[in-house]
Amino acid sequence: MANEFSFPVSRTALAKDGQSWQLEAGPAERQSLTERFNLAALDELKARLVLEHVNNRGLMRLSGELEARYAESCVVTLAAIPRELRTPVDLLLTSAPSAQTASQEVTIDVESEDPPEAVGAEGLDLGELLVQLFASHLEPFPRAPEARLEQSGWGQTNGDTPPAEGPFAALRNWRR
Repeated sequence: MANEFSFPVSRTALAKDGQSWQLEAGPAERQSLTERFNLAALDELKARLVLEHVNNRGLMRLSGELEARYAESCVVTLAAIPRELRTPVDLLLTSAPSAQTASQEVTIDVESEDPPEAVGAEGLDLGELLVQLFASHLEPFPRAPEARLEQSGWGQTNGDTPPAEGPFAALRNWRR
């Protein structure tokens, strides 16, 4: 699958300290991302990024800000819910080869900082990295503040009595 918003940066380009980028998704890219994430709209997706080398062993920090204006569909009414996102970007990257093998046991400490993202031999796709960061901020079940579910005609009729008929009515009198 091709990335909808791709901005590949080679390992050679990542080797230069102090690099900065301003990325912005165009209309076709935003339309593809709208379909990928089932959004009502994606009006803007852009970022300002700076790459700084932390040490001479291949550790880098990518920092900046991601901004987006979009609309999600309410799961109750299907109405578009406008949203704005402005979030910092702060990621550690490493170009050093990983010393870990598949047979080693991995210990995860949820309180510690995330391990650095490994940069592959082909470099890094900053566009897809930003898309994944954007996706992590989407609501899984967006609901408009005024959306209400009316409980008429389904579920239990009053607080104590289960419906007389239904898929589990036959099990009501079943005993072991």
